[in-house]
This record gives sequence, structure tokens and C-alpha cells, in this order.
Amino acid sequence: MTLHVVLCLILGPGCSSLGSGAFMEHGPFQPGDNGLLVKNGYSWNLESNMLYVESLIGVGFSYSNTSSDYLRWNDTQTAKDNLRFLINWLEEFPNYKDSELFLTGESYAGHYIPQLAALLMEYNKNPNIKPIKLRAIALGNPLLDLDTSVLAGDYLWSYGAISDETLMLRKTVCNDSKYLHEYVHWKLSQECKDVFNRASDEISLRCVAYDDLLLPNCLSSSSAEQFWPKGKHGKIHAMAS
Repeated sequence: MTLHVVLCLILGPGCSSLGSGAFMEHGPFQPGDNGLLVKNGYSWNLESNMLYVESLIGVGFSYSNTSSDYLRWNDTQTAKDNLRFLINWLEEFPNYKDSELFLTGESYAGHYIPQLAALLMEYNKNPNIKPIKLRAIALGNPLLDLDTSVLAGDYLWSYGAISDETLMLRKTVCNDSKYLHEYVHWKLSQECKDVFNRASDEISLRCVAYDDLLLPNCLSSSSAEQFWPKGKHGKIHAMAS
């Protein structure tokens, strides 16, 4: 029996699915001590054929021979590029053409995955091609809309991840919506940097898993320490807010 294929898009825009997804989350190996790789007992490839895609153009190992592609990207073009990649990949590896396909992702994949699925369903309507067997999509911590999907301050506060003072700053100085609007347009103000660096520092001190505050960090203490913040950062991703 051929295992299904899981196409995975992690974070974004600008985050590597290979680096973040394969090596930091559910790939077969994770970074260990002294730069060595250790096996991940929770790897998704134990149950699926994993396909980590670097999206959009210029992220990770992805590239274009046309320099203007790096300046004119948008969600619509990214979805078209991802569909073109998937079609070409199945031509290159035809033994997966009969496998069921699952589209998965987190954070900004709340845009990437539904848009790719919509294009794929339109593609499958062509009677002259063999349809790609899209079975389902799965989204974790998806960013769907800036004004409704990132209201994390109260949630973080309710679990003791940030202080009363920091919650008030997030409500009055720079809330989640304002931060994300500035972040995605590369116009992050100093006041938002200060508020979210403060929140990031408080969350880091508790050594919790950013993706799920209800669960312990799956990394061992020795493996986790190398990823703890060493100081303030100019920008943090939405998943850590």
C-alpha cells in the first residue's frame, strides 16, 4: 500500500518549511548537541510521505532565474507557483500520482493552503488530465485575517505567560492587529518592537511550547537551551506572539 503524501507549508511569508518544519517540528531529525542531528520519535514521516515546500520564491532553497520575481510576489502568484511545483513534482515522481494528497500548514499557511486547494480543485475539473487526489487540508494555528486571528494577548495572559503590565501595553500601545499589519509591510514601529520584545522575553522565561501553551516543550532541556533567546530581537514571528 502506498502511503499518502502530505505537502507541508510552514509559517511565512519568508520562513523556510524545510528549516522550520522538517528540522524544528515534525521531520525525521532535529538539531541536537554540538551540531549533531538526532532522530525525532514524533516524526510525521513514520505515517506519511512528507513533502516540505519552500514557499514563496526566494525562501530557503527556492529561487528564480528572473530577478523581478523576488519583488513582485503576492498570495495569488504564490498559489500558482505552488500548484505548478506540485504538478511538476508528480511528473518527476509518478509513483505518487495515485496517492491521496493532504495539504497542511501553520500560521500564514492559513492563506497558502486554502488558496492552493482552490486552484487544485479547479485544475482537477479539466477532463483531459488525471486529477490529483486531494483528500483534505489541515491547518494549525492559521493566520486567516489580521483583525480576528491574532488576538493572542488575553490568551497568553490567561495562562500566566505574560504579566498584567504587558497585557495592558498590548491593549493600549500595540495590539496584535497593529503589530501584524506593521510586520507584514516591513514597517515595524519602535513601540511595537518594545511591547512584543517584552512579551517574548516573559514567554521565553517560562520555557513553554509557543504552538501550544497547554503542552510541555517536546525538546529535551539540553536540546532546547540552544534555542532559547540570547537577547532582544528586532522582529518576532506571529506564532510567537
